[in-house]
Amino acid sequence: MRKINTLCLSLVGLTGFILNANQYHDNDSLKSDAHEKKMMSSIEFVDLDEEIELGVELLQYLPEDFDPYKGMVIDPSEINFEEIGKPEGIDFETKSYLPKNFNPYLGQ
Repeated sequence: MRKINTLCLSLVGLTGFILNANQYHDNDSLKSDAHEKKMMSSIEFVDLDEEIELGVELLQYLPEDFDPYKGMVIDPSEINFEEIGKPEGIDFETKSYLPKNFNPYLGQ
């Protein structure tokens, strides 16, 4: 979970950096390959593959036959598609609910 939070925070920061840098340059310089390479080379990548020790043995809280990948593969033949029928007409008169001389096309 910590990795995901750190990754999301990094992406938000990177997006802000790029948006902030873009407002100080004109459109012609943004399109150039040299400028793009310079921008990409200025971004530092931090590898976050560190293990986090929680101090708790998680396996003792899971069932014996626990499979985290169970149900991950979806067979397309198992998906039930329902066709949506055409909407039925209104079974009452709408003119009684509209103002007198109502014109839906007035003003177009």
